[in-house]
Amino acid sequence: MSAMDTAMRVLAWAIADAPGPAPTGDLIGAAELAEPAEDVRDAGIRLAVVSAARLRLAAPPLADPGPVTPGVVVMAAAIGARAQPTATMLLRAVSPARSAYELVARHSMVTAMIRRYRQPPNGTADPGTALLPALRDASSLTGLLDVPGPAGPSRCDQVLDQMLGHADGRNLVTLALAVPPVTDEQSSWRGELLNGMLSEDREWVLDVYETAMSWHAEGHRCRVRQAYQLLRRRPPNVAPAVPTAVWWQALARVERTRPELLRRRAGLTDHRLGLHLYWDVWRLGGMS
Repeated sequence: MSAMDTAMRVLAWAIADAPGPAPTGDLIGAAELAEPAEDVRDAGIRLAVVSAARLRLAAPPLADPGPVTPGVVVMAAAIGARAQPTATMLLRAVSPARSAYELVARHSMVTAMIRRYRQPPNGTADPGTALLPALRDASSLTGLLDVPGPAGPSRCDQVLDQMLGHADGRNLVTLALAVPPVTDEQSSWRGELLNGMLSEDREWVLDVYETAMSWHAEGHRCRVRQAYQLLRRRPPNVAPAVPTAVWWQALARVERTRPELLRRRAGLTDHRLGLHLYWDVWRLGGMS
């Protein structure tokens, strides 16, 4: 099977949002991915359009009509050939996304991989899991909404600026970051991100917390209760509670310095337990 065939199969899987693992294939003739066949290029475009619609972004997304480059096709081929050592090398050759359409197309494929491979069944090692760090680097929107890849958060910060500059993008990141984190790593990243944005866009940070407590209060309270179970041990087990506490850091800072801003937010309720957790972890030396 050629690399072009592999890419086509993965693109079709992502377009359909099909259940099960991504299709597999080979990377024979990988050099041809730089100039994809017309049907493969069209599949990449279809994925971009479908992905934007799933994210409820108007066309063109973020008012950016830029094209989809072969980078989407290269990523699809790497996903399909994930069992081969060259798959990660192929991803490292992918340039950053050059348009909003490409941004969402990459995000669609990578989030599909994360859903299926974040926790391999029975703890078994899987090539899909091993490929996730490189995929996050290649998809900066995924790095922003999930966790950054090994290359760090700089590209994620750029994407956040791009998203916050457009009403649809602002809504997208607000809704996504308000959802309760699914891992400690994600909780820490989102908490650090919100804390870092206080000086740049405090109102947006409060939008995220208000949305979180309006729509997902029980999920966030559940994480706080789990953290407190660790703190109530003797001696307290502080380190595992830190990621959840970090998620509340920005709100705790605003509450301490500008409490009137919280009172203006009608949807910001049931947040006191989270603030107490942050300060309790801080007092126990868990915050740097």
